[in-house]
Amino acid sequence: MCATPIQAQGFGSILKKAKKVLTPSNEPAKTEAPQAKPAASNAAEEPIATGGTLINPLKDKVDVQLVGAYGKSTSENYGEVSLVLKVKMIANKNEISIGGNSNWPVMLIDEEGNVSEPRYLGWTPYSVSEGIYMKIILKDSSTFTNVKKSAKIIQKVQIALSLSYDEKGLLIMKNVPIQWDVQP
Repeated sequence: MCATPIQAQGFGSILKKAKKVLTPSNEPAKTEAPQAKPAASNAAEEPIATGGTLINPLKDKVDVQLVGAYGKSTSENYGEVSLVLKVKMIANKNEISIGGNSNWPVMLIDEEGNVSEPRYLGWTPYSVSEGIYMKIILKDSSTFTNVKKSAKIIQKVQIALSLSYDEKGLLIMKNVPIQWDVQP
């Protein structure tokens, strides 16, 4: 018997055709659930009364205002920073979840470029009301640890908002002053 060499170019197309023939056509195609993507890029930056700017990707459903960023000393040189928000629902919802996970990264970057992570990743639900501003002191999933006390300005902080599985976005605040050892 005589062997003939197979052309590399043609062999790949033969494999593709064979795969199509061998794949049963009555099986439903596997599709992944669509992940909502951060929508902050299409939202406009709005000024914050205490300084800095805010980008709210869900502003047609929820109005978010930053009351302040408050630092609490945990050692001589480091502390934790918590954010306090005022939230008014525009949509008919009675709960909002704030936090993040690997798909919705939560982080704080100070003016020196140091990155601080939240105490833990996850979502914290908060009760809200349509048409009324409510003050929310963000809890563990949005409390940033190991922040240098020399940091006076948050260059960028981002946390995720979730109204439902399909309604999520990254809330981004820039150039926000930190008030150290002041009660909100």
